[in-house]
Amino acid sequence: METRRRHRHLSESSSLYYQGVSDQGVSDWSTPVRLSGNYRPFPSVSFPPTAYTSPIDPVHEGSPIIYPEQPPDDESRRDFTVHSHPSYSVRGNQPPGSVYYDPTQGSSSRQSSPSRSTEGRADADDTKQQLHVLKDWLQRDAQDRQAELRAVAARVDQLNDQIRRLAVAPGGMQINQSELRDVAAEVGSLSEEVRRFAAARGAPPPVLQQSPRSYGSVFGMIGGPMTPSLGATPIQPEIKFHQMFLPPSGNDSRSSTLQWDMLFPSTCAQGTNSDPSAWADKREEAATLPRVAMLNLVSKAFPWTIYVRASHPQLGVSCSDVIEAISRFLSQLVSQQEFLGFPAATQQMVTECYHQNRDVAREVLGVNGLGEGIKRLDWLGMETIFGGIEHNDRLLREICGGAPPPLTFALLRVRKSSSTNTPLRR
Repeated sequence: METRRRHRHLSESSSLYYQGVSDQGVSDWSTPVRLSGNYRPFPSVSFPPTAYTSPIDPVHEGSPIIYPEQPPDDESRRDFTVHSHPSYSVRGNQPPGSVYYDPTQGSSSRQSSPSRSTEGRADADDTKQQLHVLKDWLQRDAQDRQAELRAVAARVDQLNDQIRRLAVAPGGMQINQSELRDVAAEVGSLSEEVRRFAAARGAPPPVLQQSPRSYGSVFGMIGGPMTPSLGATPIQPEIKFHQMFLPPSGNDSRSSTLQWDMLFPSTCAQGTNSDPSAWADKREEAATLPRVAMLNLVSKAFPWTIYVRASHPQLGVSCSDVIEAISRFLSQLVSQQEFLGFPAATQQMVTECYHQNRDVAREVLGVNGLGEGIKRLDWLGMETIFGGIEHNDRLLREICGGAPPPLTFALLRVRKSSSTNTPLRR
C-alpha cells in the first residue's frame, strides 16, 4: 500500500510539472517552473527538477533521460532541446522519446527504433571502411619509407668511399669539377625518385590531410621555442635582462638601477635615489625576457659559478631569485684547503679584504657584522657594489677560458675612484 501511494504521488507530480512546462512554453531545461494549485509532493520522495525534463544535463552527462510516467505525444514535446548522449545519437531536434521513466518498474527502459539501429550500423560500416583504407595507406607508406632509407644509406656509403679515395689521391683534397656535377646529377635523380614514390602511393587519406597542430613555444631550461623535428632541438634566443639589472651606459654615473652593496644581505638592496621603492615593486617580476628556468653567473673576481634557479619553474627566474642566489653564494664560507689552493697574491688580497670588510660590516650591521671566517664575498676586493648583469662574449670567453656554457652571463661590480668619484665596472 505504501508503494502504491508513493507511485501515485510521483505520477501526479510528474504530470503537474510537465503540464506546467507545456503551459508556459519553457524550452530551457534549467528554468524552474512553479507548480500551480495546492499540490504538495509526498514527504518521502524528493527529486530535482531535472528529473522531469527531457534534455540531458551536460554537467551530469551519461545519466538516462527521464520522462513522466507516460511518454508525451509529439506535439507536446516539440519545443524540447535535445543534447547529445554518449551511448546513442539523436538526429535533428527529435527527442529520444523511447527512453522514459517507468515508476512501476523503478528503472529506465530503452526501446530502440529500427531507423536508429540502421543508422548506427551504417556509421559503423563507414568507420570500418575508413580504417581499412587508412591501414592500407600506412602499410604502403611504411614500405616506401624503408626503401628510401635503404637507398639513402647506400648513397652515404658511396660518398664515404669517394671521400676516402679523394683523401689518398695525389694533391690532397682536390675535388674534380666533373665529380661535383655527377654528384649534383645524382642528387637530382634521388629527388625525382622520391617524387615518384609519392605519386605511386597516392594521396594520403583525408584524416591525414588535416593541418598540423601548432607546436607553440615551450620554455624549458633555456626558455626558447623547441623545433618539432628530430626530437626537440632547442633554439637559444637573445636573452634580455630586466631593467633593474642593466649596467649603466655612456657617462651614466649609476652602478645600475638596483643599488646594492654585495657585502650585505639582499634585504639591503633598493632602487635608485630618485625611485627607492622601484626594487620592492619589481622584485617578483621576470628577470629575463623570454623567461628561463635557470641561468649562470660568472665574475672575474672569483673562479666559481653562481647557479640561479627559479623558485617557481613554471614562471621562470624572477629578479628576487637572482639577488637571493647571489647573496647566498657570497655568504658561503671557504674552507682552509680551498683557500690554500689559491696563489699567494690572492691569499694576501683576500686576507686584507677580510679585515676591512669586517670593520665596515660592524659599523653597518652591528657587533657580529659578517661573522668570523673567510667567505666568498671577500674575493670581491674593493669592488663590492652591484654593477649589473650582461652578456659580453669577449668578457665571458676571458673568464671561462673559451666558449661559455649556455645561459651564462657576467656579473659586474662597481667601485668608486677616490680621485674622480666615478664608478668603475669590472
